Amino acid sequence: METLVAAVAALIYGALCLLLGERTPFSRFGMYARLQGYTQAARPWARVEGQLCAISALAAVAPVDLDPLRPGPYPCSQTWAALRDLRWIESHVGPGPFADRVELGLLWWSVDDQGRLCQRFEPRCATTGRRA
Repeated sequence: METLVAAVAALIYGALCLLLGERTPFSRFGMYARLQGYTQAARPWARVEGQLCAISALAAVAPVDLDPLRPGPYPCSQTWAALRDLRWIESHVGPGPFADRVELGLLWWSVDDQGRLCQRFEPRCATTGRRA
């Protein structure tokens, strides 16, 4: 009997998915892959002594204002990851100054007219830090 109920439920769910298409919660996940017209996006990133590195590659940073890095004024499809990076910085602030020069900024990814992926770093604030 349980198998019959499960099979009927699966058929009803499948029929709803086909009828409703990409409407939540019946999506076949296509809505997550659509670019919605975006041609660029950015994430907080670091440049330590001239080399780009992920935020998590830093062991500590001297106190710095992180407001210029907060999501909102720039397109970011992974806001949760950007906020995670900022929380990581906040939890790794040390007394400083440290030996390495650190620029915190946005790493921009964009798609040009030919469909090529491009990236550029835009510094937003400077401090000192130490690599992990």
